[in-house]
Amino acid sequence: MSFKNVDSGEFGLRVNGVDMMIGSDMLKDATVIENVHAPLPSVTLTFLDNKRAAASAGVFVDGAKLEVTIGDGKKEPRVYKMRQWSLTDGAANTAGDLCTISGTADLVPWFRKVVDKPYKGHATEAVTQMAKDAGITRVDADTSNDKMTWHPDGSTISQLARRIIDHSWLAEGKSLFMALTTDGGEPLLRIKDIMTKGDSADKPLASAGMSDPDHYTVWDYRIASHSGFLNAITNYGHKVVQEKLSGAPDVFSTLDITKLASSLGINSQLMQAVGLVRTLYHAPDVGNTHSNYVKASHHNVKSRATFSSVVHFLLDELTNYKLLDDLQATLARSSGQVDPAFSGGYKITAIARHLSKGSYREKVVGSSQGTNADQFNQGA
Repeated sequence: MSFKNVDSGEFGLRVNGVDMMIGSDMLKDATVIENVHAPLPSVTLTFLDNKRAAASAGVFVDGAKLEVTIGDGKKEPRVYKMRQWSLTDGAANTAGDLCTISGTADLVPWFRKVVDKPYKGHATEAVTQMAKDAGITRVDADTSNDKMTWHPDGSTISQLARRIIDHSWLAEGKSLFMALTTDGGEPLLRIKDIMTKGDSADKPLASAGMSDPDHYTVWDYRIASHSGFLNAITNYGHKVVQEKLSGAPDVFSTLDITKLASSLGINSQLMQAVGLVRTLYHAPDVGNTHSNYVKASHHNVKSRATFSSVVHFLLDELTNYKLLDDLQATLARSSGQVDPAFSGGYKITAIARHLSKGSYREKVVGSSQGTNADQFNQGA
């Protein structure tokens, strides 16, 4: 272990099994990021190598095995097994060489191996088996209703897995999403229905001044909305057409979803003004896919696009949050009053655990519905 104390956090680095002695005065930055849109968790480390220890341990070789320990100094830290993919060795000075290492989770087959065989079964069954073939032993998946043979298409395991989930089908108003996250540092593949409210495995959030021991304190939060962009490409004016076996066309243009957030509204005037201006034509149905194959793709893409309101929460504690967890947040305006527009439920879409200048920080990104659909099933 390089260092551990309650004031400056906890950090450790092993390269190819060799401990690197990096004190808090030598570590400039350590960040581990998980994101629902990234195939693997990633790490970036910047530190002073005053004895060229990193070089002698082989860290300059692509693919070197990294074991990164990061924590807040108070709780059990996270230990991440990574692979080094790039390194920058800065100019030498009296304090040592400034090294920046970047890497990803040590799951090379998931990220790089090309699929060379078909997988049979429901989408979640197929992806679960693909994950196991890639060395991922822990999978948390809902069960889909879309049995077929999923054929390789020249893409890697992670790419094909994501395409399979894009065409997965649960039921009307439901939608699966896939994310590779970590649980205590160990890889965990999650395939969950994002249109269902679930229980978080950890405490809710509350702004400073409103929190208690049963909440994590939010010291700052930033808001972003992507509804205009997402609506332009996936909601307003978007339909899919496919020729059926009978020769008649199937047309998918509306979206029936479960409303989870009170802020999700319907802007019918704008929808009518835009009209159906974007149409995608899918390959004809030849009978070798499940019955909702094309409908599922249209439904899933548009359902995910409803999660267009994003809030970045800044914490100073190590949490047990995982990607796709449900999160409750009570946020306060500068006046100290509750912010009703952004207090509520979120799906966690990104987590950054960060250690810099003797301080641990954690950023949690939550997404909630904030765009528009044609109809709603009122959620619980």
